[in-house]
Amino acid sequence: MAIPTIRTERLLLREFSSRDAPSVQALAGSREVASTTLTIPHPYEDGMADSWIKGHSAAWDDRKSLTLAIATESDGLVGAIGLHFGAETWACRTRILDWRTLLESGLRD
Repeated sequence: MAIPTIRTERLLLREFSSRDAPSVQALAGSREVASTTLTIPHPYEDGMADSWIKGHSAAWDDRKSLTLAIATESDGLVGAIGLHFGAETWACRTRILDWRTLLESGLRD
């Protein structure tokens, strides 16, 4: 089954593509963003974004997780949202990473 796309008035939630890798590396690789998560390494080295993106399709096919790019018309890629499915509990854990907001909110200081 294809990874879904969701469009709202302000946002587009879509599948990541390899074209997103440079933006993911720049945004997720920021020390300000990495310091707010347990799962983003710093430094975020070359190739890490592409490897991360390549794993999304198989994880969705196996119903382990769904990871979507968060994009806006004006800014393009701004973050990610991940839904992680736990078969043993039938639970769903959500993670939203709004990278641009973190960077623009003054966390640099």
